[in-house]
Amino acid sequence: MNNDGSLDTRRYYDKVDQYRNHKVYDFLNWIDELVFYSENMQIPEWEFGNLWQMSETEQIDYNIKVANRDKIYYDILTDAVVEPIIENLKKSNTYDFSSLNVKNG
Repeated sequence: MNNDGSLDTRRYYDKVDQYRNHKVYDFLNWIDELVFYSENMQIPEWEFGNLWQMSETEQIDYNIKVANRDKIYYDILTDAVVEPIIENLKKSNTYDFSSLNVKNG
């Protein structure tokens, strides 16, 4: 066991989640098929909810990582898509970009 037992608890929840998704899910689908097919109804889509809830610190860390990832993708799209479009528009002299805050290429 680690100091506060949180890693052991996480491993337990992961093992229960694995069992639930690989064993119980198939059995429940089988039961759904019996019930819904016998009544000529459509089988609803469902899934198990999460067993593990992130702590406040883990949630904050996760949110920071997602924000950093999104910023990287935004910057890539800005560089790869928006800037070439702006450069093409500048070259065509169709629009006046002097009043806009646009990078000069």
